[in-house]
Amino acid sequence: MRKSLLALSVGCATIFATTPAAIAETMPDFETMARAAYQSQDGKEIEIEGAVGTQYGDRLYFYDASGRFPILLDAGRAARKSLEGCEINSFMEPSENPCLITGKAEVQIDWDESKNFADGIKVRLVVFELTLTRSE
Repeated sequence: MRKSLLALSVGCATIFATTPAAIAETMPDFETMARAAYQSQDGKEIEIEGAVGTQYGDRLYFYDASGRFPILLDAGRAARKSLEGCEINSFMEPSENPCLITGKAEVQIDWDESKNFADGIKVRLVVFELTLTRSE
């Protein structure tokens, strides 16, 4: 399920960013279907496995073969403290990063109706259960 959601987000963004004006009139129907697909995933609990850490500041991200996603941590203070010092290097494979997690997360999809479809969707994960493995 996670891979289908993440593939959907990349696919939709690519289609909307590269669509020629000649076929733009078909986009409203596609947008309706894509929104329904995203909405069906909002609130779903998924299993995760990949790298975790900060990148470009203090914001935590989850990173796997599907991409990099911001996370909200809802696993308690001990979990937050265990992630201190973890950084993601997106030039490495997720499995080569020093901080790897397995766990569970809830998918949150936020909509900004004032933007176009590709720019108005934000996918993030609320991580509520995790096991951290460090390989520094």
